[in-house]
Amino acid sequence: MAFWDDEDAPNPTDDSPAPSDRRQSVRTGSAHRTRKRVLLAVTVAAVVVGGGFLFRPGFGPDHAEPPSGSSGDSIPVGYQQAPATLVVYEDYDCAACRKFAERFDPTLRQLVAENRLVIQYHPVTTDGRKTSAQAANAAACAQDAGKFTAFREVLVAAGKQDPDAKQDLRSLADRVSELRSAAFDRCVDDGTHAGWVSRESGTFAKQFHTDAPVAVLNGDRIEIDGDGAATKLWKTVEDLALKDPGFHPPVSTPSHPRASTGPAATASGSAHAAPSASAASSASAASSASAASSPSRARTAEASGRTAAASGARESSHASDD
Repeated sequence: MAFWDDEDAPNPTDDSPAPSDRRQSVRTGSAHRTRKRVLLAVTVAAVVVGGGFLFRPGFGPDHAEPPSGSSGDSIPVGYQQAPATLVVYEDYDCAACRKFAERFDPTLRQLVAENRLVIQYHPVTTDGRKTSAQAANAAACAQDAGKFTAFREVLVAAGKQDPDAKQDLRSLADRVSELRSAAFDRCVDDGTHAGWVSRESGTFAKQFHTDAPVAVLNGDRIEIDGDGAATKLWKTVEDLALKDPGFHPPVSTPSHPRASTGPAATASGSAHAAPSASAASSASAASSASAASSPSRARTAEASGRTAAASGARESSHASDD
């Protein structure tokens, strides 16, 4: 007695599997697809948890959001019409980059203050480390608040980031006046500019095939190692300034980088413009006021001298009378 209908009866000339085999094959395929979906979900979840914001919107190069006041691919610091432009690629979780900053920052600070140099900073990660990428993103977040230069100095001084980089970066922001805010914390936590960092890091890797730091002056890569490297840069920028007929340095700035003790120029806002006319006129007015008051002070001193002389004469007269 057969246990299947006529339409399911096996055909001796048909090589297709029996109904029971077909049903077993369907069940096996379905189970296999289910296992693949579960494995994929577990893998994605593990990478997201382990990589922080690696798969969040805004990280990939296709979703690169540059920081406010940037030029699109860099963060400019200094007068935009300066005769010399220095492009700097640096990693804020990098010992060599810290040495670069220690060697060059005093010179760069002075050249920027004299409007001889504009610096285009590219925060990058050169080996894909999570802490490095998060530090570069935080630097871009500081640029949003107009505090890039000050926060960069804090990052460089801090050196290697802790494994819990985000918490460490938020704490470092407390060292910069008026930087720490809910907006800054959100930018750090969400990796708002992580896609921009990823894109710039990829461009850096393709162009230079080396680790950061790298510095390029007016299109030519410069030597950054050695005690004389900063002095050589200074002289090169000086020559470029002398060859620029339209360049007029501020008269109040010192002529040597070692004489500079003030803070570095800030990025965004005032960093994009020459020294303001209002500041110059205020200084001029103060100088004029001081000059105008000098004769008055002189007359007062002269009158006081005459009074003292007269008083002395009277005392002398009284003494001789006695």
